[in-house]
Amino acid sequence: MDNRPNPEDFDGFDEYCDALRTLKSLTPAEYCCLLQQDLDWAEESYGECYSQYRSECAMFGDAGPGQAIHVRDLAQSIVDIKRRLARAKRVANA
Repeated sequence: MDNRPNPEDFDGFDEYCDALRTLKSLTPAEYCCLLQQDLDWAEESYGECYSQYRSECAMFGDAGPGQAIHVRDLAQSIVDIKRRLARAKRVANA
């Protein structure tokens, strides 16, 4: 049996997730942690891109080519991650 990382041994959530990513297999709860980190990153990226898009529209009347598509794709990515996270949580709590 492999040694599972203990969350209490890490200073932060990102460090714990980094350790989880080195494992060959994950428990449902561990997979939920990685999905939560992915969701956090996606939401942060979405916020930054959306803010830049809105700022450029306000300043110049339009944003750069493809920015609206990128914002939309990030929003869809967030929806997809939330769906996977909900499914993983159902499995972890079963």
